[in-house]
Amino acid sequence: MFHEIGRSVVDALGVGIHPLDLTAGEIALRTALIYVFGLAAVRLADRRVLGKNTAFDVVVGVVLGSVLSRAINGTAPVFPTMVGVVILLLLHWLLAVASSRSHGLSVLLKGNAKPLIRDGLILWEEMRRNHISIGDLVEMLRLRGRVSDPKEVGMACLERNGEISAIPSRREPRVVQVGVREGVQTIRIEVA
Repeated sequence: MFHEIGRSVVDALGVGIHPLDLTAGEIALRTALIYVFGLAAVRLADRRVLGKNTAFDVVVGVVLGSVLSRAINGTAPVFPTMVGVVILLLLHWLLAVASSRSHGLSVLLKGNAKPLIRDGLILWEEMRRNHISIGDLVEMLRLRGRVSDPKEVGMACLERNGEISAIPSRREPRVVQVGVREGVQTIRIEVA
């Protein structure tokens, strides 16, 4: 009985048929199978795989999509492709675990953050090296650091995932107004 069910599934998927001879139904069934399998594999593997992370993670996502699409269109066998995806995700997981324990491996696989502003001074050589315009930098400062002037930034970095982080400079609070009115003393302090 199980042999008959297995044979029916293999026939429904068009296993062994030349890719150009696959029917719409066979491709639809392959698509559904690969979609469910791919979704389950990514969910079980690691949250990082398709997140907005480093090149290390992006490459796995691209390769995963390429490999799975071949199983759908018939240019690669379905079941061996699924095994290949499991191996790919297992390798990614093993490298992620190893790089979390080894700073050197982490730098090799994911890179380092690059400083762009230090104590309000733009590091122009690093900006050029990373192809970042002043417009891009100022936009990210407004979005991420809530500042509009690079001089107001203590540190800004191009992070390993390609985003720019910004930490505003620390400024001491300053008294901007002191007054006494109707027996009430008021002090206005500006905190940056």
